[in-house]
Amino acid sequence: MASKDSQTVPAIRDWNPQALEALFGVVQDAAANPKAQRKAALKIAEFLLPKAGKKAKVIPDEYGFAINPNLISAYRDIQLELRALEPTRKIPAIAEKIKQLEARSDAIRRRFQVPCPSKYGEKEAAKDRERLMEFASLREDGTALTEAQKAEEAHLRARLDVLSASPESIAHRRRAALQDAERLFKKSRLTGDFYAAPLSRKERNDLQLLRRLYPEPKRNLSELDDDGLEMYRDHPFEDELPAPDGNFYPRHSKLRPAGAADDLLVQTGDGPPISPVIPCNAPATNPIQPVEPAKLR
Repeated sequence: MASKDSQTVPAIRDWNPQALEALFGVVQDAAANPKAQRKAALKIAEFLLPKAGKKAKVIPDEYGFAINPNLISAYRDIQLELRALEPTRKIPAIAEKIKQLEARSDAIRRRFQVPCPSKYGEKEAAKDRERLMEFASLREDGTALTEAQKAEEAHLRARLDVLSASPESIAHRRRAALQDAERLFKKSRLTGDFYAAPLSRKERNDLQLLRRLYPEPKRNLSELDDDGLEMYRDHPFEDELPAPDGNFYPRHSKLRPAGAADDLLVQTGDGPPISPVIPCNAPATNPIQPVEPAKLR
């Protein structure tokens, strides 16, 4: 019986459509020997299912980013090829090739593990960008990179791209774009020099949600460089002091809560109370007389 079963199941070298049909016939035959059915089912599985390849060794780095050296090198090569083809993107054949390379690049990037957010953030990403700029400068100068430098470049590029494609990074970019649009609209209303469309209701809701989910860290003005301080020099409240509640109010606003600084306010002859330490365009026509803080409320 065993010999009959071995003759019923074709060998691997004899596989063809007719042999596959014979295997299915053995599996579906209720009167066939169970051992022959199992053997036929195994042959069908070997014929139809792809063989599992040997997995490459994955090594996590100090930020929890899982590394597959071969996959990262292939990803780096695709990125370099895309950069070289970018100037000729308008050529139809080149555009099609770029499309295929971008699809392969996206497929590889999705296989990478996202670095741990608690260990790898914008501060660490900035260091990676600086290092990549050093490698780019070496390439522009015609200096050949060593194998270790190529591996490091591929690793840093993949890690940065994975972070950039993460949901948190996409949300941060969305919030920044909405905030810029909101700031531009407010500036257009204030100056009237140009027109900027207001945010839609959905955009306002998105911005409110993103501000709650991803609040911006407070910035220390003493740590800003000249470019960062330039933004604050043109701010409408540059020379203003906050009220006791920490908010800014228009000058002489009745909504501004009184505080210890109000003791410095003095009364002019026919004008509103002013501060002798804050410039005021309204000239005093009569001698300045002190005024009690209680009267200012």
